[in-house]
Amino acid sequence: MQKINIVVAMIAVVTLINCGDKALDSSSNMDDIVTLEFRDYQYLRYKYFFLDDFYRVNLSDFHQVALGPQIPSEFAIDPNTLAVYTSESDSESNAQSREGVAWVNVDEPIIEQRGGVERGTWTQLDANDDYVLVAESGYIILNRPLQEEHALAVSYRTQEGRQIGNIQDDTLKLELIKAKDPRPPFPTWNLEWKNVYQIVPDSLQGPQGLGFDRTAIDVQILKEVPDEAPTAFQGNESFLQIFGLDLDNPPDQHIDADYIGLDELQGVLIFPDLTPFAPQHPIYRKLQDEVPEIYYQQEDMMAVSRYIIRIQY
Repeated sequence: MQKINIVVAMIAVVTLINCGDKALDSSSNMDDIVTLEFRDYQYLRYKYFFLDDFYRVNLSDFHQVALGPQIPSEFAIDPNTLAVYTSESDSESNAQSREGVAWVNVDEPIIEQRGGVERGTWTQLDANDDYVLVAESGYIILNRPLQEEHALAVSYRTQEGRQIGNIQDDTLKLELIKAKDPRPPFPTWNLEWKNVYQIVPDSLQGPQGLGFDRTAIDVQILKEVPDEAPTAFQGNESFLQIFGLDLDNPPDQHIDADYIGLDELQGVLIFPDLTPFAPQHPIYRKLQDEVPEIYYQQEDMMAVSRYIIRIQY
């Protein structure tokens, strides 16, 4: 099988080498190589969201997406019924704004809890311009990251006819999927994806709007070692194998060419596990030096960080 040159590496800064303001171009020569480095905690924020914990549980390994729907068809979301709303401040309200309340488990009575209920005015996002729905897996991708201080909520119906939320009444009743100023204890915290890395910035978009050329990109994942150079291996296995990105037999230290989580259109790398540096799925629990703090705290990230993702194209 053809492979994509990707190795996992860990370092602390983002470096652009001789790229200026050029867009990515697979025809560029070696003088135009771009090198980007991200820490383990620098996953993409406020763009990828599950619509319910049910869908999160059923997509614990992103490899499953390539195998087709992970849930019975009757539980998939009816795309024609999805409405996505963001909260507004008083200064942002307009003629299209609507009063509403969003809470966790909207089909049950409101339980007042921190980060579990949001009230105020809401504006509806445009299904054509603002987000993409993956109906059979129950998640959305926002075209632009949401501001931290904005809440995100939805209403939809499943293919079996189960209605979530109500947008027909004067006051919206919505399922909350992101609270304002989210914190780890909030009940919606895990609905936001934490395994997506924007490996190509918007300013470096490639031809035909693609984020990168799969045949030209090289990704490395490294672990920092005190007083030594960062390493791409844990024992005899590369971190690409540990993270489930190099599954060929024999492994060749490159991301599999058919891995669906290497997304050219979005310019991202999606790790198979939902929290790759503190893996939850049994298949990926081989990582010996985990970093759970990057998913459950919001301060001193650099102090706990151990891994670097390096990208070259």
